[in-house]
Amino acid sequence: MTLYLRETGLIRNDTFAGGIPAGYVVSPSNRVSGQSGKLRLDHDNIEDTRALVSITGACAVEIVADYTPLEANDEGGLLLFANSTEVVEFVEQQTNAVSTTVSKWKTRSANGKDWDLFADSGSGYSFVDTTAEFVPTKIGAVLKKGTASGFVPLLLERVTITKSDTITVGNLAAGLTVELLDASNAVVASTTTTGTTATLLMANLIVTGKLRVKNGSTVTLEVSGTFYGGDRYDSGSTMKIVLDDVTRPELSTTSLTDIGLMGNGKLERKLYLYNPGGTPVSSVTLLVEQYNAKFGYQWVDIALDVSGKAGTYADFISYTSIAAGATIPFWIRVTQGTDYQGLDPLEYALNLSHV
Repeated sequence: MTLYLRETGLIRNDTFAGGIPAGYVVSPSNRVSGQSGKLRLDHDNIEDTRALVSITGACAVEIVADYTPLEANDEGGLLLFANSTEVVEFVEQQTNAVSTTVSKWKTRSANGKDWDLFADSGSGYSFVDTTAEFVPTKIGAVLKKGTASGFVPLLLERVTITKSDTITVGNLAAGLTVELLDASNAVVASTTTTGTTATLLMANLIVTGKLRVKNGSTVTLEVSGTFYGGDRYDSGSTMKIVLDDVTRPELSTTSLTDIGLMGNGKLERKLYLYNPGGTPVSSVTLLVEQYNAKFGYQWVDIALDVSGKAGTYADFISYTSIAAGATIPFWIRVTQGTDYQGLDPLEYALNLSHV
């Protein structure tokens, strides 16, 4: 068995080395500029300086900035914006009572209207407050209006929006331990399966490292990568879907794999099922599914290989068994329809199951 990404939780992860990402509203425009790969917000004497992006419904948001106010009334931080008269501000300000400086802000909502607010001054997130019955249309960074000697800019480093602040791992046995490790191999989240599912609460919405499943002290499943709040992983077959039958590069189980471009409204390609195990597998089914609520699977069909050519195309194919070490060809076809006019690449999933 292995772990594979069933659904990504990432909505957007914006950095600013390339300028202001699409979808942002910045104001006043002459107070926002790029500086050393960050988005610099300078104070304005007339209005607040803002960098905002749209959000909808339940989600989690993390904002990372370089901002250390030194003077009274110099304030900046996270802003939830509904309209010009309805905002929620979660800001850092200079105070002699606290010696640390907040560098990260986080908020989360399970229903899109009740928001928990967290701040990180360098020792991890702490819960600060809750705002209820507030439905924002945008979120981002704010630097409060006012100019005075000693006021400093806010340097916005990253805005991350995810579906939630948890990772779900499914299709597991009860009583197993599931852990999330960071790049230094430190365990940053851990839980025990209840039923067939485990849910890990993430302090940070992005973690690069490992996700692993343990039975006692024995690691039974492990995958490396970058993990986002709202990700859904499942345990699955050790069978692989590979691009060729010689080097056997596997289609990614944690991100998208580019299998080619359509020409004249069609893409047809031979792929392979590979059984790397030492025993045969039986009742093998391969099914085309929607991926992450995206358009794409509607145009995709698969077929058995019949003497080197595609057989009858359908939404799924099946095999009675696949021998140990065997590599079995099949065909995938993408045919352009009239029900999609977007510019984004088509996205779909192949669900492989067996006994």
